[in-house]
Amino acid sequence: MKWTDEQRNKAINHAMDLAAGVDNFRQVLILTMTHEGAMNVVQLRTDDATQMESIGMFRLMAADVEQRMIACWKDNDSPMREDDDE
Repeated sequence: MKWTDEQRNKAINHAMDLAAGVDNFRQVLILTMTHEGAMNVVQLRTDDATQMESIGMFRLMAADVEQRMIACWKDNDSPMREDDDE
């Protein structure tokens, strides 16, 4: 099933309205990525929100994802490590 632009925009706008209505958020971002790696950003902002807040959100999100990925590679002194050395 291929969505029409009107159907897609209606679904995205509904999600944005729901997210913005929770705790009166100033910024709502929906990030999507195609299989080819092209990123699409849909953004809903209040009038008093700034572009710097958007940049900060992207940076915090990227740092969080990076830290979670790095944590998988760190030696966390797991108990199974001693068994592997024997």
